Amino acid sequence: MRAWLTVPPTLIPTPASAPVAAPGSPDLRRRCAGWMSLMHTTPLTHTAGAWALACITFGFTPASASIDASWSGPGLDRWMYPFNPTPGTRITASTFGATNEPDFDDRDGQMVVGWRTDDQVPTGAGAAQYQVHAARVIVEIAANETFVYDDSPDTWQNFVPEDDPDYQEDGTPGQPIELFGVGYRFGFTKFSWQETTPYTFGDPIGEERRTAYALGFDSGGMPVDVSNSVRDRWNPQAWAVGMITGIRPGDLVPSGSLVEFTLDVAHPGVQSYLREALDAGILNLAITSLTKVQQFGGLFPVYFCREHPDVAFGFATAARLELRVSIGSPCPADLDGSGGVDFADLLIVLGDSGPCAGCPSDLDGSGTVDFADVLSLLAAWGPCP
Repeated sequence: MRAWLTVPPTLIPTPASAPVAAPGSPDLRRRCAGWMSLMHTTPLTHTAGAWALACITFGFTPASASIDASWSGPGLDRWMYPFNPTPGTRITASTFGATNEPDFDDRDGQMVVGWRTDDQVPTGAGAAQYQVHAARVIVEIAANETFVYDDSPDTWQNFVPEDDPDYQEDGTPGQPIELFGVGYRFGFTKFSWQETTPYTFGDPIGEERRTAYALGFDSGGMPVDVSNSVRDRWNPQAWAVGMITGIRPGDLVPSGSLVEFTLDVAHPGVQSYLREALDAGILNLAITSLTKVQQFGGLFPVYFCREHPDVAFGFATAARLELRVSIGSPCPADLDGSGGVDFADLLIVLGDSGPCAGCPSDLDGSGTVDFADVLSLLAAWGPCP
């Protein structure tokens, strides 16, 4: 360790010589921020280093910035259904099931919604640099009282034939509306798939034929098509279940009702999917339900698409998206891999001070470990997210 970075214990401020302010108080934060701003342009001395340590000890941690972004409408919305004659231009979309119907996916009617996020969230930082703290999607119901509200997940046993030994009666009326990610077939990706892309190539009748499908995760965390979860006898975990304020489960849902999906951003797979989407600037999601209907008939949820005249004239809304995001590696300053940024990591930075290209302790990538890296470490102080 270089002598100029050594901080003798006698120079570490005691409570008597430290800032006269309560730990964590705005006054202490203001004073420490001033010290750190000054030290950012001044060679680090014993006293300056001691004050930096004191600011950590007495509660100063620079706040991390986050981006609150929202989109009032989607960049694309598409009813993914084998018999949709107007792909990408239909004014409404609906979701429903076709369980126990040969040649149809269990989640037969799906709705894909997508947004270009690069107008509000910078792209290209690398997926690992994004942290999604909250994500919400809101869609508006376009048809009046065509389905029953259900806010609880169902199991595959609720949908097999009643004479099946595994059949279980659903204890609640209706079926929930669920949100997932989007996967692609036939070589399509989030970049190449458009709302006017064909449903499939060749005969639309058949299972697992759609170019874009509802994507979830299996028990091992691997991404899979969840469209036929009843056929495959498993229960995919929805990324969000649609909630409607002011309506009780079992009630018919009036037109104009807002269905809110709060995504499970704590799920590692969901978080990874969202991070990759933000890095690319394109986020697509799939809305589904296993609403029980009869072929070519029945009652089911219907949603406004952006092409609807009511949306164009402001009388209704298409799918909306709200995000809270921060950009930057969740914990690059956790140099010892302890799960938090603390004095052990600070000692590593101090020990590497000077030219050190490629060192993990060169947190700002300048090629030199200096006080700028100490400031970066202080900003990340505490448990890793």
